[in-house]
Amino acid sequence: MMAGELKHGTIALIEKGTPVISLIPNKNSDMISSTKEVEARGARTIIISNTNGELKIPACCDAEFAVYSGIIGHLLSYYIARLRGCPIDKPRNLAKSVTVK
Repeated sequence: MMAGELKHGTIALIEKGTPVISLIPNKNSDMISSTKEVEARGARTIIISNTNGELKIPACCDAEFAVYSGIIGHLLSYYIARLRGCPIDKPRNLAKSVTVK
């Protein structure tokens, strides 16, 4: 979510150990501030950035950062699901949007 949306109730969900993935493009001050705020509440942050962080991507503009972040997000989801033993090709509660004749 956007950094400014954090204060609209979502911050209340943060407690010690809550995992938070922070996407910080080009030293964005709002995202840095929000990341520090959730860390102060005990969240376990994973920082994805093109300047510093646990997952550092190449220097790039905001548009490229969005593409890199999307790829990283998909890969994280995939590997976390595999580690948890979730059925990757047949997720629960997912129905086809079209019918097959």
